[in-house]
Amino acid sequence: MPGKSEIIRAVQKGLNNLEVAKDESDKVWTRKVKTELCKIGQRFGYSVYARANEVDEVHRDGGEWLWS
Repeated sequence: MPGKSEIIRAVQKGLNNLEVAKDESDKVWTRKVKTELCKIGQRFGYSVYARANEVDEVHRDGGEWLWS
């Protein structure tokens, strides 16, 4: 299992690398952030649960927001 500091660095890097246009809506930005968090969680071996309409389907394992 990854350490806390490794997860924090991955989240910082992932969010810093997001491409967000100035004219994008909050909904689009939120989807990108949640999808990135799902990718990171899965990369570290967590099952990731997020609402289907808020993340890309391929990056979630089911239901509401949770890493388990």
